[in-house]
Amino acid sequence: MIDLLPAELLKLRTTRMVYILLGALLLIVAIATVAVIVDQTPGELASADDQAGFFGTAATGIIFVLLLGVMLMSGEFRHGTITQTLLITPKRWKVLVAKLVAGAVLGFAFGAAAELFALALTVPLLELKGVDFTFGDEATSLVIGTIVTTTICGMLGVALGSVIRNQVVAIIVVFAGLLIVEPIITVATESRWPEFPKYLPSHAITGIIDDGSESAFKREGSSAVLGAYVLVLAGVGGRFVFSRDVNSIQA
Repeated sequence: MIDLLPAELLKLRTTRMVYILLGALLLIVAIATVAVIVDQTPGELASADDQAGFFGTAATGIIFVLLLGVMLMSGEFRHGTITQTLLITPKRWKVLVAKLVAGAVLGFAFGAAAELFALALTVPLLELKGVDFTFGDEATSLVIGTIVTTTICGMLGVALGSVIRNQVVAIIVVFAGLLIVEPIITVATESRWPEFPKYLPSHAITGIIDDGSESAFKREGSSAVLGAYVLVLAGVGGRFVFSRDVNSIQA
């Protein structure tokens, strides 16, 4: 296990897509931050609550982390390297655990990098507008919520990739699930079972970032819901990997 985690992190460090998606995330944060500061007056930027919004843009990284988590696991099946990986490590559960931890590290890194970048942009740009920077409670909550969410979503992507071995299909499931399926389920159930949508992944994500809303549990409850998805998917995927012959589990 001690050797597996550095190996998984090395794979991430040497994967070009990681840096492409991180660059895309930082670009989104930069465009949003600059656009808002340039467009608004000093009076509109003066309060701590107004400035807290600059740290919400980093939540865009959630989808990138999910995709990278999926690729971290399903990529092994796509390129056929899962055979060598499991032959080197006969205790297969260790491979899955190492990948889940690597996904969490990746998610934490993306969330922290995006928030630090937002801070590095916001402070000097506000000074140019003659506005004092204030890091209030709402900003603190957004930063914590975003980093917690990206960390869990890194593991969620790995868990999903362990169940859906085909990388393209897994990526489609991520987008279709969050953008199409969940909104339909929410509309269909919110009138008769108003509490049910709170158990959906996107609502759990919202609850973690915003520390609860009308459609989601508070941060602790939403974190538990999203964590449950990780455990269930990892359990199903782990069961599939553990019980199959090493040559029969390639996508």
